[in-house]
Amino acid sequence: MTIFEQRQKQASSLLPKAHAQLGELVSIDGSLIDSVLSMDWADYRTDSKKAKLHLGFNINQGIPQKLFLTDGKSDERPFVHDIIEPGQTGIMDRGYQHHAYFDQLQLDKKHFVCRIRAKTYKTCIEAYKVAADSLVFYDAKVYLGQTGKRQTEKPLRLVGYEVDGKEYWIATSRFDLSAEDIAHI
Repeated sequence: MTIFEQRQKQASSLLPKAHAQLGELVSIDGSLIDSVLSMDWADYRTDSKKAKLHLGFNINQGIPQKLFLTDGKSDERPFVHDIIEPGQTGIMDRGYQHHAYFDQLQLDKKHFVCRIRAKTYKTCIEAYKVAADSLVFYDAKVYLGQTGKRQTEKPLRLVGYEVDGKEYWIATSRFDLSAEDIAHI
């Protein structure tokens, strides 16, 4: 870890930043890694040892930013808070959808762009205009979840877009970007 941290710091000071207009973007995901049976801490199943790598990948510079190694059963979502810094934007898949975490990220001034399940209950507070020729079909300030059932306490932005006939829904705290930028991210 010490070597990784030193090299990452050195590389980030040398590499140019792409997509600067979108802010600091960090893709976040976890991956299982096969481990040897003698790695007792890598608990996964009785007959299988796996570790989990929680990785933050700096999109702007094309290098890993932070990583954490845990046992294979570890939940990935809590590591978002450790991976991104205030002002950065974490980019996550549907597995990271958690309304209380969305609220906490906003309180901590950490941004997110997270794909969510299409069937997530949405309460629209304010709808924004969408261009007729855009891939974006929905843009609004919303609450996610039903009142009393894990509803977000803080409003967030919801962008819906379509690519090749498939619809995607993105929850974000980024109100400063266009809906097309959110879809691009």
